[in-house]
Amino acid sequence: MKIKDLIKLLKKQDQELNVVVSGYEDGFDYITNLEIIKIKKNANTEWYYGSHAEVFEDQPFDEIVVRLR
Repeated sequence: MKIKDLIKLLKKQDQELNVVVSGYEDGFDYITNLEIIKIKKNANTEWYYGSHAEVFEDQPFDEIVVRLR
């Protein structure tokens, strides 16, 4: 999803609602920050990992994305 698509969806909502992300093991946390990271697409095949992996240092990457925390 692109930022512009997310903004369109969020504009349709009550602007006073909080936004959460999944917790480490279970539950939810409020978003407190965002960061720009580099990812390698489809790097993980195990069902319990997200499809994409963060890339560090000078390794090759596929995309620059926004991560909500």
